Amino acid sequence: MTWTCRAGDWFAVLGEHTLVVLPPSEKARVAPVWSLVDDGAGFDETLDALISSGLRDLPGFVLVCQEGDETRVVLRGEAHAHFETPDELVRVDGEAATTWVERTLHGVTRIRVQVAEETAADGGGVEELRVAAGLVRVASAAWGEAAEPAAPAAADPADP
Repeated sequence: MTWTCRAGDWFAVLGEHTLVVLPPSEKARVAPVWSLVDDGAGFDETLDALISSGLRDLPGFVLVCQEGDETRVVLRGEAHAHFETPDELVRVDGEAATTWVERTLHGVTRIRVQVAEETAADGGGVEELRVAAGLVRVASAAWGEAAEPAAPAAADPADP
């Protein structure tokens, strides 16, 4: 999986089939989670590690794991995500949950996770980075099939 990440303050841990996003306050959790994800840990093992020191002190997070046709997501706090399948567009929002929101989806073709407002870099545009695996700071991360470019509008012969 290759993700397109936009710069921000949150920590994104990216593995072959897994994305974990943690807020800036959770720097101490990042290294152990990275070690698990880099070693190929699955959804349950990664979730256990995320909440092992308690959920009360974890204000927000995102865990997305793809295994075959199945995509599982858990999120909490300010995070929200959009998932596109052949049949629907699904929004998962963590703000209203007292613990977390969890969904399992099948046939996901696109994912977009947003954890903070994207800000423009000094050059005016939003900084993007393509990452297959690693640890980066993000405001958002997206994965999936690129949208088909829109066909140019045909010129109206009556329009000068």
